[in-house]
Amino acid sequence: MAEKMAENEEWFRHLAHLFREAVGVRAVFGEPVSAHGRTVIPVARIAFGGGGGTGPSGARSVAGAADKSSRPGAYGGGGGVVAAPVGFLEIDGECTRFVRFDEGKRLLAALAAGFGLALLLTRRRS
Repeated sequence: MAEKMAENEEWFRHLAHLFREAVGVRAVFGEPVSAHGRTVIPVARIAFGGGGGTGPSGARSVAGAADKSSRPGAYGGGGGVVAAPVGFLEIDGECTRFVRFDEGKRLLAALAAGFGLALLLTRRRS
């Protein structure tokens, strides 16, 4: 049993190492591209999570009583990663600026909200 636990710990260490590699700085800040005196660095939002656990196997019988057979413990886990582009850094000889990809969406949402509010207010006056 101790041998199996050591094997599981090693597997989880390996998994953690893979997560660190996959969700490192290069995943958030992509490879820089340089042209015409400017450097552009893509930026992404990364979110990840995971979990796992172990416990006794204990299968249930039809009556709901735990099966006390000598089966080894059960274990499981899962996780996920979500990545979405956010914008880019633009660097030239004079300045550095961050450009968001969703600025147009925010402006459109604000315009739609303003239009809806104006429509609502004009109908109330009638």
